[in-house]
Amino acid sequence: IEKAVKEKIKYLSRKEILNEIFDINFNGTEEDTVILAMLRGIMNVAMRNSEFEIKEIEYISETEANVKLKVKYPDIDKDENKIFKKAEENFKKKTGLTIEQVQMIESEKEKMKYVMESVKIILQTFEEEVSKARRTLDTEIEISVEKKQNKWIVLEDVLEFMEKIYD
Repeated sequence: IEKAVKEKIKYLSRKEILNEIFDINFNGTEEDTVILAMLRGIMNVAMRNSEFEIKEIEYISETEANVKLKVKYPDIDKDENKIFKKAEENFKKKTGLTIEQVQMIESEKEKMKYVMESVKIILQTFEEEVSKARRTLDTEIEISVEKKQNKWIVLEDVLEFMEKIYD
């Protein structure tokens, strides 16, 4: 079970996830998809800057268990506005436009080019600032594991993981 939990955390916190988001060509993509990509990137940065420790394993049956994890994660609540303000400044430096100006662009194709650039800059700024965060918070979460084909598998995906941590 410990190995399955550690593998899942390692998988969800891979640096490659952020790189994959940066490499996506969002031309012709719906704005909702871009926003989801940004949220996935933010979650990835948060996961990579958190520490996880298994506190307890409670076996429900031979094929099911609950795992209590202690999670130490960066406290960025107070810095969130500062991070986005800095990202906006970086965006303006790079593109010469403000986010408000981008929102007024009529050509959807042109607008999406800038929206994706803003996502990249927000994620890069978020990563820089979160890695410098001095304050941390501790919480305990419980995740579920299940044995399938003789192998333990963590059932939660990254969204469920993050909801439990930041709830």
